[in-house]
Amino acid sequence: MIVHPDYRRKGTGNEIMRKLVEEYQKANIHIELFSEHNNASYYENIGFKEFAIGMKYNK
Repeated sequence: MIVHPDYRRKGTGNEIMRKLVEEYQKANIHIELFSEHNNASYYENIGFKEFAIGMKYNK
């Protein structure tokens, strides 16, 4: 998720994620996110847990 710099640190991203999770849970949809490592703590702070290690070819 990307939040415009003018709206960061105001709870905008948290509210969007809260509403998405709420709606997905109502619809019984399994949620998985892929995130850059440096952004993982944001998602952990709102209730997501790391579940896998990803790899990419970098040559």
